[in-house]
Amino acid sequence: MCGAVIGGIQAIGLKYGRVEKWADKTPAMESSGKLIEEFRERFGTVSCQGLVKDFSDFNSPDRNEHCAQFVAFVAEWLEPVLKGQEKA
Repeated sequence: MCGAVIGGIQAIGLKYGRVEKWADKTPAMESSGKLIEEFRERFGTVSCQGLVKDFSDFNSPDRNEHCAQFVAFVAEWLEPVLKGQEKA
């Protein structure tokens, strides 16, 4: 899975994750699911391998620039979610 998506899910978990086993995990699960769904709609997949398939050199500047769009998308998507202003 794309590291940007994983980082986004981790951020959601820090904000909405449960501390007690009995606590409701629905907010974190729903937000994570929405992030994955919207990322997949925008980029076609959440698979790192699929997203970088056109780059033979994983450490190339071109690949880094390509991946920066995924990080930017997740960061922008997360902002209202982490502020408690989730997207409808």
